[in-house]
Amino acid sequence: MGILFRRVTIYEQVVMSLGNGIDCLQERYSERKMLSHSYMIEVLAGEFLLQGYAAYNCYIQKNTDWHVAKYHFLGSEEDFPLEMLPELLKTLTPLITCNSAFCMLPKKSVAFIAELTRDDKVRCRGICVDCSNLNCSGRMAEGSLAWKRVPVMTDMQLTYGYGQIFGLF
Repeated sequence: MGILFRRVTIYEQVVMSLGNGIDCLQERYSERKMLSHSYMIEVLAGEFLLQGYAAYNCYIQKNTDWHVAKYHFLGSEEDFPLEMLPELLKTLTPLITCNSAFCMLPKKSVAFIAELTRDDKVRCRGICVDCSNLNCSGRMAEGSLAWKRVPVMTDMQLTYGYGQIFGLF
Protein backbone atom coordinates (compact mmCIF):
# COMPACT_ATOMS: atom_id res chain seq x y z
CA MET A 1 0.00 0.00 0.00
CA GLY A 2 1.45 3.34 -1.03
CA ILE A 3 0.79 6.81 0.20
CA LEU A 4 -0.96 9.03 -2.30
CA PHE A 5 0.18 12.64 -2.15
CA ARG A 6 -2.22 15.18 -3.54
CA ARG A 7 -0.66 18.28 -5.01
CA VAL A 8 -2.30 21.23 -3.34
CA THR A 9 -2.27 24.62 -5.00
CA ILE A 10 -3.77 27.86 -3.81
CA TYR A 11 -4.03 31.19 -5.55
CA GLU A 12 -3.42 34.57 -3.95
CA GLN A 13 -4.38 37.90 -5.45
CA VAL A 14 -1.57 40.44 -5.13
CA VAL A 15 -1.31 44.15 -5.86
CA MET A 16 1.91 46.15 -5.42
CA SER A 17 2.59 49.80 -6.09
CA LEU A 18 5.39 52.32 -5.83
CA GLY A 19 2.79 54.98 -5.10
CA ASN A 20 1.88 58.39 -6.54
CA GLY A 21 5.23 60.04 -5.78
CA ILE A 22 6.98 58.31 -8.66
CA ASP A 23 4.24 59.39 -11.08
CA CYS A 24 4.45 63.00 -9.85
CA LEU A 25 8.23 63.11 -10.16
CA GLN A 26 8.17 61.62 -13.64
CA GLU A 27 5.43 64.04 -14.70
CA ARG A 28 7.40 67.02 -13.34
CA TYR A 29 10.48 65.96 -15.32
CA SER A 30 8.39 65.54 -18.47
CA GLU A 31 6.78 68.99 -18.07
CA ARG A 32 10.25 70.54 -17.76
CA LYS A 33 11.39 68.68 -20.92
CA MET A 34 13.85 66.67 -18.83
CA LEU A 35 13.08 63.52 -20.79
CA SER A 36 16.26 61.65 -19.92
CA HIS A 37 15.47 62.14 -16.23
CA SER A 38 11.91 60.97 -16.80
CA TYR A 39 13.23 57.90 -18.59
CA MET A 40 15.65 57.17 -15.75
CA ILE A 41 12.71 57.22 -13.34
CA GLU A 42 10.89 54.77 -15.62
CA VAL A 43 13.82 52.36 -15.66
CA LEU A 44 14.46 52.59 -11.92
CA ALA A 45 10.77 52.11 -11.15
CA GLY A 46 10.75 48.95 -13.25
CA GLU A 47 13.72 47.63 -11.31
CA PHE A 48 12.04 48.46 -7.98
CA LEU A 49 8.94 46.54 -9.07
CA LEU A 50 11.15 43.54 -9.94
CA GLN A 51 12.58 43.78 -6.43
CA GLY A 52 9.00 43.76 -5.17
CA TYR A 53 8.39 40.37 -6.79
CA ALA A 54 11.53 39.02 -5.12
CA ALA A 55 10.41 40.46 -1.77
CA TYR A 56 7.01 38.82 -2.19
CA ASN A 57 8.69 35.46 -2.90
CA CYS A 58 10.84 35.82 0.23
CA TYR A 59 7.90 36.90 2.39
CA ILE A 60 5.74 33.93 1.37
CA GLN A 61 8.57 31.48 1.88
CA LYS A 62 9.61 32.87 5.30
CA ASN A 63 6.13 33.38 6.76
CA THR A 64 4.16 30.41 5.45
CA ASP A 65 4.78 26.81 4.51
CA TRP A 66 3.96 27.71 0.88
CA HIS A 67 6.11 29.07 -1.92
CA VAL A 68 5.46 30.65 -5.32
CA ALA A 69 5.07 28.16 -8.14
CA LYS A 70 4.09 30.66 -10.82
CA TYR A 71 2.93 34.21 -11.45
CA HIS A 72 -0.27 34.70 -13.48
CA PHE A 73 -0.75 38.14 -14.97
CA LEU A 74 -4.26 39.32 -15.76
CA GLY A 75 -4.89 39.25 -19.47
CA SER A 76 -2.12 36.76 -20.22
CA GLU A 77 -4.19 33.60 -19.73
CA GLU A 78 -7.76 32.56 -20.39
CA ASP A 79 -8.34 31.75 -16.71
CA PHE A 80 -7.23 35.23 -15.62
CA PRO A 81 -8.84 37.78 -17.97
CA LEU A 82 -7.91 41.44 -17.77
CA GLU A 83 -11.53 42.22 -16.93
CA MET A 84 -10.83 40.84 -13.44
CA LEU A 85 -8.64 43.87 -12.64
CA PRO A 86 -11.26 46.43 -11.46
CA GLU A 87 -12.85 44.00 -8.99
CA LEU A 88 -9.49 42.74 -7.78
CA LEU A 89 -8.35 46.31 -7.06
CA LYS A 90 -11.65 47.20 -5.44
CA THR A 91 -11.41 44.14 -3.19
CA LEU A 92 -7.77 44.61 -2.15
CA THR A 93 -7.15 48.35 -1.91
CA PRO A 94 -8.86 51.70 -2.50
CA LEU A 95 -5.44 53.30 -3.12
CA ILE A 96 -4.93 51.71 -6.54
CA THR A 97 -7.51 52.05 -9.30
CA CYS A 98 -7.75 51.47 -13.02
CA ASN A 99 -9.47 53.29 -15.84
CA SER A 100 -11.76 51.81 -18.50
CA ALA A 101 -8.69 50.75 -20.52
CA PHE A 102 -7.39 48.86 -17.44
CA CYS A 103 -4.46 51.25 -16.91
CA MET A 104 -3.65 51.31 -13.22
CA LEU A 105 -3.15 54.44 -11.15
CA PRO A 106 -0.60 54.97 -9.69
CA LYS A 107 1.09 53.97 -12.92
CA LYS A 108 3.91 52.04 -11.28
CA SER A 109 1.61 49.36 -9.92
CA VAL A 110 1.22 45.68 -10.69
CA ALA A 111 -1.49 43.11 -10.08
CA PHE A 112 -1.10 39.39 -10.41
CA ILE A 113 -2.33 36.06 -9.16
CA ALA A 114 0.35 34.09 -7.34
CA GLU A 115 0.06 30.33 -7.63
CA LEU A 116 1.31 28.94 -4.33
CA THR A 117 2.31 25.35 -3.65
CA ARG A 118 4.04 23.16 -1.10
CA ASP A 119 5.63 21.02 -3.82
CA ASP A 120 9.40 21.55 -3.47
CA LYS A 121 9.95 20.45 -7.07
CA VAL A 122 8.02 23.47 -8.34
CA ARG A 123 9.51 26.84 -7.44
CA CYS A 124 9.39 30.15 -9.20
CA ARG A 125 12.53 32.12 -8.48
CA GLY A 126 10.89 35.37 -9.49
CA ILE A 127 10.17 37.17 -12.69
CA CYS A 128 11.70 35.50 -15.74
CA VAL A 129 14.36 38.08 -16.57
CA ASP A 130 17.74 36.59 -15.71
CA CYS A 131 16.14 33.49 -14.15
CA SER A 132 18.49 30.53 -14.36
CA ASN A 133 15.82 27.88 -13.81
CA LEU A 134 16.04 26.00 -17.12
CA ASN A 135 13.40 23.47 -16.01
CA CYS A 136 10.66 26.04 -15.43
CA SER A 137 7.41 25.29 -17.26
CA GLY A 138 6.93 29.04 -17.81
CA ARG A 139 10.21 29.39 -19.68
CA MET A 140 9.96 30.07 -23.38
CA ALA A 141 11.58 27.41 -25.53
CA GLU A 142 13.81 28.51 -28.37
CA GLY A 143 12.08 27.89 -31.68
CA SER A 144 8.58 28.12 -30.17
CA LEU A 145 5.89 30.23 -31.80
CA ALA A 146 6.38 33.01 -29.23
CA TRP A 147 10.12 32.99 -29.89
CA LYS A 148 9.54 33.43 -33.62
CA ARG A 149 7.24 36.44 -33.04
CA VAL A 150 9.99 38.49 -31.44
CA PRO A 151 11.59 40.81 -33.97
CA VAL A 152 15.36 40.71 -34.06
CA MET A 153 16.08 44.35 -33.19
CA THR A 154 19.21 44.02 -31.13
CA ASP A 155 21.52 41.47 -29.61
CA MET A 156 20.49 42.59 -26.12
CA GLN A 157 18.00 40.60 -24.05
CA LEU A 158 14.51 42.13 -24.01
CA THR A 159 13.32 43.65 -20.75
CA TYR A 160 10.56 41.97 -18.78
CA GLY A 161 8.01 44.53 -20.04
CA TYR A 162 8.80 43.85 -23.69
CA GLY A 163 8.76 40.14 -22.97
CA GLN A 164 5.22 40.48 -21.63
CA ILE A 165 4.18 42.48 -24.72
CA PHE A 166 5.58 39.80 -27.03
CA GLY A 167 4.17 36.98 -24.91
CA LEU A 168 7.55 35.62 -23.87
CA PHE A 169 7.11 35.46 -20.11
